[in-house]
Amino acid sequence: MTVMSSLDLREDWRALLGRRPALAETLAVYEGILDRWADSSAPVVQVGWTAEQCRERWARRVPLLAEMPVPFSPEEVEALLGLALGLLASVGAAEEAALQRFAEAWDRGGIGPAALLPAQGRVGSLEPEIGLERNAVAFLACVSLRPGLDGLFSDCRVQLVDGVWDLGVCPFCGGPPGFADIIEDGRRRLACHLCGGGWVYPRLRCPFCGNDRETDLARLHL
Repeated sequence: MTVMSSLDLREDWRALLGRRPALAETLAVYEGILDRWADSSAPVVQVGWTAEQCRERWARRVPLLAEMPVPFSPEEVEALLGLALGLLASVGAAEEAALQRFAEAWDRGGIGPAALLPAQGRVGSLEPEIGLERNAVAFLACVSLRPGLDGLFSDCRVQLVDGVWDLGVCPFCGGPPGFADIIEDGRRRLACHLCGGGWVYPRLRCPFCGNDRETDLARLHL
């Protein structure tokens, strides 16, 4: 099934800033991203897998995206990618030369959307010669791919039930967690910034290394 990949999070964003107005100036750069997500619209073919197909992959500890072809063409993500590159340059969050190398490699086809998808232990798999730091690559990936990935997996979210996924990476796209929340029943829920996925994960286990020894977890970050 084909859906449109626009993503409107602006109401939630305004509610957040209403609760934390002191963050408004610091986070102002993200308003432009949210506006572009809401205004962009591109067709995305949903995964369309059954519960059995999803859970068979999760039983093998394989995120859904890992066994799919690259879901986007360069043309489908270029507008949002250009926005992300411009923002990194405007705030000095990446070396100008590295951004230029990335843009040139993208234009000649040496880099495509596949290079921004999750790889083992990180987001993106750029060659070291490009020179972009991991945080910059993750930012490019999140800004350019989030609406499309959100639409891609929209019909698979309901297939994830408690007990079928026990890894610290996203069961949908394989990205690392970007946020954690303690929900009403006391369990910890991890959130993926790349595709919008969420999954329950043990409170006293590190999602990055799997360590669950209380004596080693001096401070709980996620």
